[in-house]
Amino acid sequence: LVHTTATNKTNARETVQLDYVVSRTAPFKIVDIVIETAHITTGYRGPFHGWLTTPGQGYPYLVQSIRATLAKPVPAH
Repeated sequence: LVHTTATNKTNARETVQLDYVVSRTAPFKIVDIVIETAHITTGYRGPFHGWLTTPGQGYPYLVQSIRATLAKPVPAH
C-alpha cells in the first residue's frame, strides 16, 4: 500500500487521502486505488459483473465498450 495525499491546485488546504494498492510480485502493478477509504474496484465490481453475465454481452461486449471509450478524444481543459 502506497500512501499519498493529493492537494487541490487552487486551494492547497484542500487535500484528499489517495492510496495505491500494489501487487506483491513483480512486475509490480497498481491493483486498486483507495480514495478517502473508498476502493475503486468495489465500485466497478457490480457493473462488470452485469456486463459479463448479461446474455448478448459478455467479455466481447466489455472489450468493445472499453475500446470505444478509449478511442474517444479527451476534452481539453
